[in-house]
Amino acid sequence: MVKGMTSEYGNCNDYRNSVLDRSKTEADIGNIWIDDSVGALLQALKDKEVLENTVFIFQQDHGQATKGAIYEGGSRIPQFVHYPALIEKGSKLETPVSVIDLGPTLYDLVGIQADYSYDGRSWLDAISHKAVPTNFYRDDRCLYSELDKDRAVRCGCYKYLRIDQAGSSTHSKGQKLKLSIDTHNLFDLCDGTSSYVTDPTKNMEANDKNIYSTDSANAKIYSDLLQCHLDRTSHSTTPPDYTPCELSTDPTSAPKTTSEPSSEPSSEPSSESSSEPSSEPSPQPSSSPMESQIKCEEGGRDKFLFKVKKGKPKLEKCEWLLKQDFKKICGKKVNFFVDAENVVYQPAQNVCKKTCESCGPCYENPNSKFYAGTKKGKHKILTCKKIKPKKKDKLCKMEGVYQGYESASKVCPKTCTVCIE
Repeated sequence: MVKGMTSEYGNCNDYRNSVLDRSKTEADIGNIWIDDSVGALLQALKDKEVLENTVFIFQQDHGQATKGAIYEGGSRIPQFVHYPALIEKGSKLETPVSVIDLGPTLYDLVGIQADYSYDGRSWLDAISHKAVPTNFYRDDRCLYSELDKDRAVRCGCYKYLRIDQAGSSTHSKGQKLKLSIDTHNLFDLCDGTSSYVTDPTKNMEANDKNIYSTDSANAKIYSDLLQCHLDRTSHSTTPPDYTPCELSTDPTSAPKTTSEPSSEPSSEPSSESSSEPSSEPSPQPSSSPMESQIKCEEGGRDKFLFKVKKGKPKLEKCEWLLKQDFKKICGKKVNFFVDAENVVYQPAQNVCKKTCESCGPCYENPNSKFYAGTKKGKHKILTCKKIKPKKKDKLCKMEGVYQGYESASKVCPKTCTVCIE
């Protein structure tokens, strides 16, 4: 019998029925069970007189609002730490952290010096008030996340999210919840203030909150940061480089108990705690990724849309493209295709970026096609070279996505003067 749970009712069946009796909705059932379980565990520690000397950490494995996607509703999680000997009741760490920080923090707490390096950082000094979090921890440290082929980086208030248009779960979740599903997304999670927006009715990743096309300076900074991270952690990088790509150098990077490089992994999404940034990132990085180090992300076996035959997509691999007249294929085979299950198939320039030399926010192919609005039920698709001076302003201000075709400002950044090299 478990004190605080089954012991109160004498058997498991009656306890389960009590959970149902106490719940008003189906969603309450899991929450009540978790609440009882945590309470029972804390009671057991208290009964053994070790509660005050135990570090108790509670957190979810993912967010609920957009589970299975790397919007904030999926990657942000609640995290609570109970350790009265060090942490004041009701205190809050106003710094974005990641689950990969738990290992270094706990090692730091018990004084263990590991003989290997960490991916995370200890937040022991910050939470014990031995050191006030610097702008680096609050604004300039970058947290990376990934799921399927979707990638994201968040530094302080800003978050850059790159969504794969070919069947990603982030794309499908965003479409259902009316969040931005553009390929390139830049969000100000603080909405122009210094505090993270937590109002559930004001989602900063909504489909009208993408500032990628209107803030070209930050769009380049954060897209370059993400590409820097992908290049350094790529399995094809020899030797691999696990030093972090960040807006500035960590001013307290000298380790106290380890020689941790504090780099971010690319194997799992970095889930953040409920801690929030308290100011915006620096407008320009003091040590931003060098342009010469930015490479294109591409897998040789990644598939792109080569052509549509009898209503069915014919796909080819990027490694196949190298054996063909790839410049012609990259430059002219620019159509998208959406099948009956709403899977979007993309052209070579979107999938095989290294081969097609199509990386970066300023890339533009004059043959690339964009969505130019709907008139009388007909969807209009144009190419960048068809944008005439008289209609440039109107076309470049249009927003929207149709069957993979994005707006002119995203497809034709040079013509629309969104990106100036």
